[in-house]
Amino acid sequence: MIQGNLMPYRTAQTIQYFTCISLTMTGFALTFLKKKELAIIFFVVTGYISYRQAAFLNKTLALNNQRSDNEAALVYDIGTRLKTYDTKKPVIFTGAISLGDFVERQSKPNQKTIFGYLYRKIAIHMNWDYNMTKIYSTDVNSLLNWNIMAFKSQRLMGEYFSYYGFDIQTLDQMTWRTHNDYLKQAVDTTGELHPLEILDLGDILLVYLGPDIIVKEDIE
Repeated sequence: MIQGNLMPYRTAQTIQYFTCISLTMTGFALTFLKKKELAIIFFVVTGYISYRQAAFLNKTLALNNQRSDNEAALVYDIGTRLKTYDTKKPVIFTGAISLGDFVERQSKPNQKTIFGYLYRKIAIHMNWDYNMTKIYSTDVNSLLNWNIMAFKSQRLMGEYFSYYGFDIQTLDQMTWRTHNDYLKQAVDTTGELHPLEILDLGDILLVYLGPDIIVKEDIE
């Protein structure tokens, strides 16, 4: 609201300190000027806003914890089954998981609330796809999905599985073209892929997380 437009996540972190200091100075100014009625209204309003923000942050942490628990269960399932294969082969992960209906629904504006209603009005006015709009840009997002192409490598996917006790070999270099080629090879081999399926393609092991992904063409 202060900036007047969307800001990158890490840049936006400074806004909370600026807002806090500004509100504190305003409150002290009203008290110093002996504007008792205005000071009371000001502190009641800021107190309510603080309460709403605290509730929102608590919801965010709860959703993110649920998302983490869900993905940990998937890692244990995939990791346990990978142990039955030749673990010396590199493992390539394709596709993407869905966070589940509950987490997805809670990550979007609720039209039944006044804030969700206003958000929908703004989205329509700005020509946004309201159904695709999520409240969170970085929190409550799948780490498994991000690790698919993090820094054009799946090294972090290997570290993620190693964190839970499953040591696997992954590809250090990864592009969308490589991803799509292996995915096409797997489809040609089996005819149809099922979520969380593991395939032995000879030189590599392929893990298909699921269809919840926009297949991108290779940029480089």
